Amino acid sequence: MKSFIRLFPLIVLLLLNQQAFAGKSTQTMLKDFHKFGITHCDEFIQKNTATPGSWKYFINKHPGGIDGPSTEVALTQISGSRGQSFKTDYTFIQTLKKCFLHKQGQITAFENCDKAVDKNIWKVQFNLPDYDYKRYKDKTGIVLYAKDIEINGNKACLLDYEFRVQGEHSIYRKL
Repeated sequence: MKSFIRLFPLIVLLLLNQQAFAGKSTQTMLKDFHKFGITHCDEFIQKNTATPGSWKYFINKHPGGIDGPSTEVALTQISGSRGQSFKTDYTFIQTLKKCFLHKQGQITAFENCDKAVDKNIWKVQFNLPDYDYKRYKDKTGIVLYAKDIEINGNKACLLDYEFRVQGEHSIYRKL
């Protein structure tokens, strides 16, 4: 039974038409985007997924997602190291004319939110005390949600962010 429990996530990944890769090059990731139909956004993808250090990714096409003249591919990237890791979710869409990205991420800061959120960059847009959250926005329109939490008796701040960007097509090159 223990071996099944260990294999269950792998089985689910295979069933959902996902591919997971660790420590592979950006070229390998771009080849995977090509397999799923996004072939004209290589430069846009490289620009928006740059992650220093160690990283792993999972890539898939959701059943019922956008496909045809426009194609949608989801990418989840895990980076960093134990105790300081980050999870970022990307949805890339290639249309006939442009490339689009909706990006969401989550960071845990090991201090309270008043210290973790830089007031020079982020302005409180909504204080939601009944829900333990504050919603911030920067001057570029990026939204940040902050919530004070406790981890092992220590104060921390859970930061969720999201934004959308668009970019131009790049020339298709078979990889």
